Amino acid sequence: MSLLHLPDLPVRRREVRLTERFGGIDLTPAAAEGSFTYMENLCADGYPHLTTRPRRGVISIPRAAESLSARETLCFTDGGDFVITLPGGGERRIPLGLTPGKKEMAHPGALTVILPDRVAVHTVSGKAIPLALTHETPRGVTVQFHLCRPDGAPYLPLTTAPAAPEAPQHGDYWLDTADTPARLYRRSEARGEWERVSDPHLAVSCPGIGLSFARGDGVTLSGILPAALDWLNGTHLVAARTDDRLILAAPHPLAHPCGQTEPVTVRREMPRLSHPVVSGGRLWGCETVETADGGTLCRIRASRAGDPTNWEGVSGSATDPVTLTYDGGGEITAAFGFPDLPVFFTEDRVIRVEATAGGYRLRTTLCDGVAAGCGGTLAPLGDRLCYLSRRGLRLWKDGKVTAVDSSPLPWLTAVQWGTAAALGDAYHLAVTDREGKRHLLTWRADLDLWHRADGIDAADLCAVGEEVYLLDGESGAVMTLLGSGLPDPRPIRWEAETVPLTADLPQGTTLARLDLRMSLSVGGRAAFFAEYDGDGQWHHLATLTGGSGTVYTVPLKPRRCDTLRLRLVGEGDMALRAMARSSETTGRK
Repeated sequence: MSLLHLPDLPVRRREVRLTERFGGIDLTPAAAEGSFTYMENLCADGYPHLTTRPRRGVISIPRAAESLSARETLCFTDGGDFVITLPGGGERRIPLGLTPGKKEMAHPGALTVILPDRVAVHTVSGKAIPLALTHETPRGVTVQFHLCRPDGAPYLPLTTAPAAPEAPQHGDYWLDTADTPARLYRRSEARGEWERVSDPHLAVSCPGIGLSFARGDGVTLSGILPAALDWLNGTHLVAARTDDRLILAAPHPLAHPCGQTEPVTVRREMPRLSHPVVSGGRLWGCETVETADGGTLCRIRASRAGDPTNWEGVSGSATDPVTLTYDGGGEITAAFGFPDLPVFFTEDRVIRVEATAGGYRLRTTLCDGVAAGCGGTLAPLGDRLCYLSRRGLRLWKDGKVTAVDSSPLPWLTAVQWGTAAALGDAYHLAVTDREGKRHLLTWRADLDLWHRADGIDAADLCAVGEEVYLLDGESGAVMTLLGSGLPDPRPIRWEAETVPLTADLPQGTTLARLDLRMSLSVGGRAAFFAEYDGDGQWHHLATLTGGSGTVYTVPLKPRRCDTLRLRLVGEGDMALRAMARSSETTGRK
């Protein structure tokens, strides 16, 4: 018996793989299915679909806006003015004569402090308050110095003599000039003796000398000529004031009134701070000063509690201004003010201010800090602080730093500059990469996905209420990312390039067909291109125009290749809902 041998026949087996979840940008070699190597104006708002970002709005077109900040509403600097946006629309403009340049702002109470101009503005009254000011008495006008009580009243009745007065009455004062310095006593009939007065004060009187200062100010005086008052050249607390008089605590009573016609200078100093924050009722910041050996020293400074205008003078109370020296190395790059105490960052450290029984101290932790040039990326994201470090995105909470996987965008470890704002689970990050290119990105903390909007020149970002604001450095417009304000009427142009769609196919299997399921707005357009085997060319496959339908199936027939990438380009509102990949495997039967 003979056997019949039939030839092997080729058989094609078809398999369909469906992708219904689309990720974000991922430049790693092992990028997941549904990821993209490039995108523009796309977001995760419709996750698991890939959708176009919200249409932006415009709320203001200032003349020369430079910095945004958040109070109850958005505020910003515009040339020499400070501008507060109003809840119902419109603006309140306060002329301050600000210098040109980028500003840092902090908001203690009803005040907004603007640096480096060292000026505060009362946001209710609109009054400008210079934080560093100088008053010099006119030459030829007499400045008088005399002994007084803490409230400025004279000590009466007063006897000035080297010996105690005879037959004194209860409450009489005696200024004992037998010794130098003199001593002041008050008669106590209950004890039958003279009691030392421990808090003599000095009145400095001249027309207008007290106009610019307030009770409790720390002021620095210079130009005092009488030898008996040499101690007055220095820093003192203002115990009381009138327009024409300052009352200062004295280490000892002035034996005889005196005066001078040479100018006397009174200064209320404020350090030149960076990274201002409000915490624990104080305005905090960091100051860099030169040392005697030509080096620099970093100090963390805080104003008197409840008074952001007061930085000098010590009364021995818990409300005194604070000066802490940081010598841990590295420039401070960012700061954040928690309700009780602030935290500062360098590139490789977190510096926490802690309260002690005697005041405050610094506690430093070695970790990934905020990258230089990226202080603006520090933003609260829920109960954590999010920021850009030299090794990518980081989260800080309760003294612990957690790394966010930034490998999908490896160039984030070498950016030149960055700013950010967070709202909900979305962290919006604007950066300039090492090649000088700009990117506006969004990291979704709940999804751990990165998306790219575009290369807009975002000079600043700020979140207020339920909106994120962007200052366009090119047009100067103050814009909204989520669409409040006057909407941009132009259709959004979007683009996406997929990771290789054939990387997970077994050998001998080819991609035969692609079917995309997508929504496209009426009048919107989409074009589809393929790159074959990394040839660097995008080959046109199909075009779609949005009509009366809402959801479309787009069949694509690429040519056979080992490696295939897809590019989608279009304008209008779009949602990519699904992608079906039909593959064929040829075998023998």
